[in-house]
Amino acid sequence: MNEKKKLLRDSLVNTEIMSDVRREQYEKELQMMFEQKISTPRKWGSVALVFVMLAQFVIFSWAAFSHNELNWLARSGFMLGMAFSLFFAFLLIRMLKRGSYNLRADANAMTGAVWLFMILFVTIMLFLAGSMDDKVAAVQMIVQTTIFFIMAVTFLLKNAVEQSELKTREKLLEIDYRLADISEKLDKQAH
Repeated sequence: MNEKKKLLRDSLVNTEIMSDVRREQYEKELQMMFEQKISTPRKWGSVALVFVMLAQFVIFSWAAFSHNELNWLARSGFMLGMAFSLFFAFLLIRMLKRGSYNLRADANAMTGAVWLFMILFVTIMLFLAGSMDDKVAAVQMIVQTTIFFIMAVTFLLKNAVEQSELKTREKLLEIDYRLADISEKLDKQAH
């Protein structure tokens, strides 16, 4: 019995490498799993969001440069908003041009942009609140900032769960293809 297990193990190890045909099928199926064609409602929603991001850029630009009384910290907060607006609009335009949404790359890029923006935004808001004379207004600002931070954390956790699920699906697909390849090779060896 021990000898049979050893022979089976050796056969499995010898056939572990996926064939080129299976590898190509696997890569194609992975690509189909990660790339989702953009539906019409999502397309129009993304187009609307691009316009919102561009409008946000204009509003932040006006706010940053039309008020001379702003301190450098407040001005940098508006400039951060300008940069975020343009970057997020760029991500959306790239996705729209491609005509598909990549569940791994696009989701991670968008989540990363939101998370980086929120960390910097919260930091700026905390420094601004600390420098305010009106402590009640400062506390209100911190509470409102905390609400946005919680939303960003939720967005980050949602993406982490989705990415974990994708990795699991990818690994299961790989195992499925490897088993099919091993089974085919063992059948050939048996005949």
